[in-house]
Amino acid sequence: MSKILSITNKLFSLKGTINVTDIDDNLCYQAKGNFSFFRNKLWTVTKDGDTIFTIRKKVFSWSHTYMVSSDIGDFDLKRKSLSMKRRYYINNGEYKDTLAVGSFWDQSFKISQNENIIAQSKSKAWTIRDRHAVELLDESPVTEKITVIFMLMNQLEKIRERNQRRQSNNS
Repeated sequence: MSKILSITNKLFSLKGTINVTDIDDNLCYQAKGNFSFFRNKLWTVTKDGDTIFTIRKKVFSWSHTYMVSSDIGDFDLKRKSLSMKRRYYINNGEYKDTLAVGSFWDQSFKISQNENIIAQSKSKAWTIRDRHAVELLDESPVTEKITVIFMLMNQLEKIRERNQRRQSNNS
């Protein structure tokens, strides 16, 4: 049986906390944003209290680029510009051929590595919070971590876009 992970934003969190849980709602990973005045926010992801990886948005880049430092290696994760669907891909490192592609209405996505689907999600369209349930088709620890990274990137981009819309509506 395949493993299922869910990702949800914690409501009323000043720093921003995003939890990744299993099917029984047990905490598997927790992402917390560390506020900074001079640099982009650093997201630290922990599992059982141990730091698994950190993510920081690259400041000067043509496309949305995130720098990932992890125990499985360091790499850049990019969002493809000028695409009708969300597309993220690992730009360098050992997992260079890994790609996540969202649906047109942004309700689901698939993660593939060397053209093999390793995880897929379907979000619940009408929830108060963004929530995605992701099925891991390959249950290796590395695949799980890569999937969590893509899940988190998708969630962070949605939060960033929502905040930009609020700012533009307030001006």
